[in-house]
Amino acid sequence: MLGNLERHSHNSSRKDLTWHLTTRFRARVTSSRETSKEKIGEATDSQDLKNEGSSDKAKGKLGQVVEGLKDDVKEATSNLNDKISEVADKNK
Repeated sequence: MLGNLERHSHNSSRKDLTWHLTTRFRARVTSSRETSKEKIGEATDSQDLKNEGSSDKAKGKLGQVVEGLKDDVKEATSNLNDKISEVADKNK
């Protein structure tokens, strides 16, 4: 993962990297917060709170997956652009 972030910081502006890290942090905090909500629902026998926590936790995990996919697409695009540049340089 760190390799992705290093490439990302090298290929993108500082603002993009800050946004990326903030988004990932928020997704993880949301997932953790909702796990707590789910556990409190279990402790207080509140099915509504358990359901809300489970649903929100799934949203947080989905956000993490989406961010991971974005990283993968950016890395693949960067690699493809590098290969295209190499081929173009060879054909000059």
